[in-house]
Amino acid sequence: MKVPFLSVLAFAAVSASAALHPYWGAGVGYAFDVPGQVLGENSRSIFHDSTSTWSGELIHGSQGARALALEAHVGVLGDGILGGEFELELLKGFARDEGSHTDENQTAAKTSFATTSSQWNHSGIYLAPSVVLKGEGRFAPYSKFGPVIGLDMSATRTNVGTGRYPSDVEEFSGGIALGLHGALGGEYRPNPHLAIFVELDARTVSWTPETERTGNRTYSMGDSWNTATDSLSTMGFTFPMNSLQLRTGLNYRL
Repeated sequence: MKVPFLSVLAFAAVSASAALHPYWGAGVGYAFDVPGQVLGENSRSIFHDSTSTWSGELIHGSQGARALALEAHVGVLGDGILGGEFELELLKGFARDEGSHTDENQTAAKTSFATTSSQWNHSGIYLAPSVVLKGEGRFAPYSKFGPVIGLDMSATRTNVGTGRYPSDVEEFSGGIALGLHGALGGEYRPNPHLAIFVELDARTVSWTPETERTGNRTYSMGDSWNTATDSLSTMGFTFPMNSLQLRTGLNYRL
């Protein structure tokens, strides 16, 4: 992958310059959905005698979004506009609806329903080495780009079912998320050392969990309840953990 190499090269090039300007900082932000992505679907099936109808509505969103972002970073700038930065970020998601389905069975005697719905939640620690291009002056625009590496990844899908649909909790964990990011932002520098920044960071990240654990499974069949044992399995699919992060924070420059 060429981007990590470019990030390291930027650090090396800046470190070799005549004048170094190290800085560090921290920020807080929110991860928004990426427009155009589909998270799930709300659907309904109606069965009447020998006919059936179906209707559905897509839920737009990103599995890596709807999250609080807390980050800290260190970087270095040379005499020009080129620099390098290393960021450590904690992303903590909020529970969100992922989709639902309803079966409506109409007969002459009665109408019965079976429903299922799910909620998604996630968290992870991300590392992001970046090449930085930053201007000078009291108001300074900047951009940065580089790879994103997700560690300590975890997610939970809570399913609630009635009728023939089960209720259970799916826990996904393990594996490393990989992707790219690019940010545009600006700094306001009230003095030579302190800067207030605002930035928009676009991330495209893929995560393939190592394991899925399904537990607390119950079936509602009349008055009886049956509990299934927990299961552990190797995953074979990938979650797109994309997001648009809007962040603000402080930088301190020596």
